[in-house]
Amino acid sequence: MINSNTQTDILKRYYDMLYPEQLKENEYIALFFMKTDKNGNVVINENNKKAEFHRFVKNFEEYQKYINKYKHNFHVYNALATVKPDADGELHRQENNMYQQKVLFIDFDKKDYPDLKNAHDFTKMIKSKLPNVFLHAYYDSGHGYHYYIIIPPTFKIRELCDFNKELCALVGADTNACKVTQVARIPCTFNHKYTDKNGAFPFVKEIDHYRKHPQQAAKFHPLNIENLKRVVNNVKKQFTTENIPELPLTEWKYDTGGFDVKLHNCLCTEKVFHEGADEHERNTWLGRIIVWLKGQRCMDYQIEQKCQEWNLRCRPPKSTAETQSEIE
Repeated sequence: MINSNTQTDILKRYYDMLYPEQLKENEYIALFFMKTDKNGNVVINENNKKAEFHRFVKNFEEYQKYINKYKHNFHVYNALATVKPDADGELHRQENNMYQQKVLFIDFDKKDYPDLKNAHDFTKMIKSKLPNVFLHAYYDSGHGYHYYIIIPPTFKIRELCDFNKELCALVGADTNACKVTQVARIPCTFNHKYTDKNGAFPFVKEIDHYRKHPQQAAKFHPLNIENLKRVVNNVKKQFTTENIPELPLTEWKYDTGGFDVKLHNCLCTEKVFHEGADEHERNTWLGRIIVWLKGQRCMDYQIEQKCQEWNLRCRPPKSTAETQSEIE
């Protein structure tokens, strides 16, 4: 476990990335806590409701105090946007309370990509679509990876949320993590949903942050969101699947054609090659199919052709450009 001073440094970098240096008089940061038992299950209270609550803070000292108090027995989250009181003067984490936000949030779940082993692999996947977009920070959430892009502060939270969803869909991240009221796990807390190989709850870790690199920190500037929107729109055109026809599923049986079992030694791969794969399984099967085709001594151009044809049998197919990028 990293020492308390280092944890404070990590937490302060994260806080400064998300929130203004000085909050306005009626502006707050929303912290969200869910109590768990020793096995990580969310506690249900006497009213048959989840034992959860919010705290609204005005500065880093209050923020850190509540996090350190509850992190060992609670899921600990913060809202990405600041909040303001409603017309009745009440503080809530609801859409009409959200005030301003200055980050885009990209959330990957490891289980969705079993062939990707670490943050480097997920970063590479983002960069395959957006090679020139700077990622200001990223974290291991305990069962996934969270990436942050800093933008100029905006009060148009709904508009930002819609674009964030568009961005996540483009890079293959979780679009369910794109809400106006979105929360994120905080570094130096624990993910109580899962246990690691030692049976412990994983620590939410900072992997990298631009402020850890003096040259990057000296050249820091928020990303121009209008430029990013143009980039995303152009990449979407390149990777669009609107004009890619999805072929109907034709079931393939193992005894079709009386093939030689010694030659076709991986029956499951052969079946998926003929039938196509479902969404979220395409990347895994594409890799296996490429290995399988190489085992049949297919030339590179033959592999590309066969994989593009296989893509049309997938549900849904990916764009030609995206499939080609993954083949390479």
